[in-house]
Amino acid sequence: MDLPEPPTAIFAANFLMTGVLAGLRERGLRVPDEIELTSSDDSEWLDVFEPRISVVLQPSREIGEAAARLLIERIEKPKQPPRRAVLKPAFKLR
Repeated sequence: MDLPEPPTAIFAANFLMTGVLAGLRERGLRVPDEIELTSSDDSEWLDVFEPRISVVLQPSREIGEAAARLLIERIEKPKQPPRRAVLKPAFKLR
């Protein structure tokens, strides 16, 4: 935040990292008026935060299923080139 041009937004990799909110408040910065904050985790109790924090929803179940499928394929056909799965996240605006 001490850079000549400080960031205008912070993406916290998970909800635990949104503790950055306290640090922003200590510096007197208001979310979302002066800086945006979003996370990649969601929880029902996030609705009680002020300001409300928007989140990127990862398709956790689908990630696990795809990983298991790819692992099984790799075990069964080890000579085939590696494959990847691309899953689409969603955005929950609060």
